[in-house]
Amino acid sequence: RLQWQNGGGHSQEMAWRRLLRPTLEPVAIPRYWRVIDEMPVNSMNKRVYAQLQELFHEAP
Repeated sequence: RLQWQNGGGHSQEMAWRRLLRPTLEPVAIPRYWRVIDEMPVNSMNKRVYAQLQELFHEAP
């Protein structure tokens, strides 16, 4: 994430797009990317979607 914040995000985004292009239709490749340090999980190692929404400031 630090690389993303320090201006290296554009090159990383382009690399992801190049990797996805052979397997996905152009409309399926994300326009916007969000990068987090780690995926929030509960004690059973399941993803916590409410915390993800909080990270991205989205209403449920």
